[in-house]
Amino acid sequence: MFHFSYHAIEDTFLALPWVQSIRVGLAEHLSEVNYLLCRWAGLEPTELSNRTIYFANGRGLTVIEGCSGFKQLLQSAFLLILYPGNMCHILWFVPSALLIVHAVNVFRIAFLTAWSGLDWPFLQWMHDYHLRGPYFLVIFSLWYT
Repeated sequence: MFHFSYHAIEDTFLALPWVQSIRVGLAEHLSEVNYLLCRWAGLEPTELSNRTIYFANGRGLTVIEGCSGFKQLLQSAFLLILYPGNMCHILWFVPSALLIVHAVNVFRIAFLTAWSGLDWPFLQWMHDYHLRGPYFLVIFSLWYT
């Protein structure tokens, strides 16, 4: 239901300046953290420019606003806020859950960045299919808890 509602108002909602600012900020944060993670892992990225991490092999990965995790953060917040329960639990659990969802997205993007830096095939397939399942499994697990 959330998915369809989001897409019904997506164009208007995403055009709001404060929403754009959040999405760009999240994408910048993801690219900076993943650049540091790649350096820490020894993948030796050569440059970080305009949210694109470049490697010596000429490959690069750009973190666009659509990969910022904004929609999934909203989805998680709505699921957890609308779930009946003690308000004190909701007030501490929702921010904690949002941090967990963001951390999962950091590792999802880190995996994709490493995949690109190592020049392995099927990057788009990994992005579109394989790495979305665990992402939504974490959201479901948080909701189920």
